[in-house]
Amino acid sequence: MNTKHTPGPWTIHHYEWLPKGHVSIDALFHGELALVVWKMEDDEQSPECEANARLIAAAPELLEALQRCVGQLRELSFKNDRITRCLEGAHRAIAKATGSEA
Repeated sequence: MNTKHTPGPWTIHHYEWLPKGHVSIDALFHGELALVVWKMEDDEQSPECEANARLIAAAPELLEALQRCVGQLRELSFKNDRITRCLEGAHRAIAKATGSEA
């Protein structure tokens, strides 16, 4: 199943109406996409939770950048085994993100 994701940019928002310790991942013309834990209830700060939210918010840009890189590196892969292995990993990540087969 290959579905198209909601276009970016995705941003992190701290709304007062959200449950304590959560943030919203929003898309520009879509609104709220996901509710993400920003910090654990007993923590003053949760760097891992914050990093997870930032990674989710960056997903559309990361996917687009990886797809562009794959397109540029494809020509070089015939000359370099390390680039070929790198591209294989990139293709797997793109397939995971898009729901297509690697």
